[in-house]
Amino acid sequence: MKKIIKIISLILIITIMFSILMPVVASANTVLIRDFVTRMYVTALGREPDPGGLNFWSGHLQSGVLTGAQTAEHFIFSPEMARRNLSNAQFIEIMYNTFFGRPSESNGRNFWLNHLNNGVRREIVFEEFVNSPEFAGICNRYNIVRGHYVAPVAPVTPPESEFERFANEVFQLTNIERVKHGLSQFRNDNNILNQAAMVRAEEIIRLFSHTRPDGRGHSTVYTDLGGRWTGRYIGLGENIAHGYTTPDRVVQAWMNSPGHRAIILMEDLTQLGVGVVRDASGRLYWVQLFYG
Repeated sequence: MKKIIKIISLILIITIMFSILMPVVASANTVLIRDFVTRMYVTALGREPDPGGLNFWSGHLQSGVLTGAQTAEHFIFSPEMARRNLSNAQFIEIMYNTFFGRPSESNGRNFWLNHLNNGVRREIVFEEFVNSPEFAGICNRYNIVRGHYVAPVAPVTPPESEFERFANEVFQLTNIERVKHGLSQFRNDNNILNQAAMVRAEEIIRLFSHTRPDGRGHSTVYTDLGGRWTGRYIGLGENIAHGYTTPDRVVQAWMNSPGHRAIILMEDLTQLGVGVVRDASGRLYWVQLFYG
């Protein structure tokens, strides 16, 4: 009987210890993750985190929604990072500080600079740094799962004449559909809208979605390029497609889809931008952006 009581007492003691220690462990883990995110802000963006951003990234890391590599990708290829207009040398220095935890040394710096200066994309360089054992060690120190990153296939823009022809044909065919239904034709005089459509065409190679690769809505591409909401709507309509080999086929596919058709035939929309790119395999990606 005494032995049983001792066993029960021991179990109770262990249970109580776990109930005390578990919140402490969880709290310590939260602190580590927030430190990791803070480090990413400081090394990659050159600033302290804002409270909302710190909570957002920390929460996604702690819940397992994002790995260290995915979080790093969002920071390194964020619009905020792009606005810093970093030189190749500055970019390499950030790679070393963020993923190796140290400044660059001359041999390594010159090696990577030579690659970038000779046309190697930053995504390729980022892949080497983020998948490194050094970054794995940093993630382990903060109790983060590193994950893995594969650089996206570089979009291959069609020759200028081909792009112009494809974009113009999509534009004309879309206006033919508008006229068939008694609607006014779209205008094509918004250069920012056309640029935005090209950016989105490149983005949907990486993520075929109306959500951008950085997690924001597709309309943010317009304001990122300096566009202003001067019409009726604060936002853009968007049609996307891939795999169609000619302008007439992609427009017909959109017209056969109720949702895409509804945007094309929306009376209040007045402007249309078209983006077309090929990926490395030759597959065409198509985007229509509408504004009114």
